[in-house]
Amino acid sequence: MDDKDKYWLAGLLEGEGSFIKGPPTAPNSPGISLQMTDEDVVARASALMGTKYHSYHRGKDKGWKEIYQTNLRGYRAVDLMRELYDLMGIRRKQQIDKAIEGYSPRYNRMYDSDIERMREMRDSGETLRGIARQFSISHERVRKLTS
Repeated sequence: MDDKDKYWLAGLLEGEGSFIKGPPTAPNSPGISLQMTDEDVVARASALMGTKYHSYHRGKDKGWKEIYQTNLRGYRAVDLMRELYDLMGIRRKQQIDKAIEGYSPRYNRMYDSDIERMREMRDSGETLRGIARQFSISHERVRKLTS
């Protein structure tokens, strides 16, 4: 993301975004959420965050506009929060601090060296479940990372 896009996204999230702490049952899933009635703005933010967006319509009978929403969770959200942190105001910085307070990258973040090691283990005949136990992740995640 270039500086122009980073500043634009920081300004948007400063005014319209939410920085959310992961629930007690999933502390490694802090998130960023954005909801607006301007589809083009949410679409651009969604593209910059690498997410999809969706819409819903509450109060259609009251003449309310359609709402567009995008969310980013987990280590990608934490990485983006840290990247935008210095561009945020005091209140948003406090929200980011709270959001990532219980986050532990050990369980969510896989580095290239970890993925390479998983591939080697898989190629040598180790089961996906066996690899998953060693890295404290699900066997489905191992399958996705090593395919």
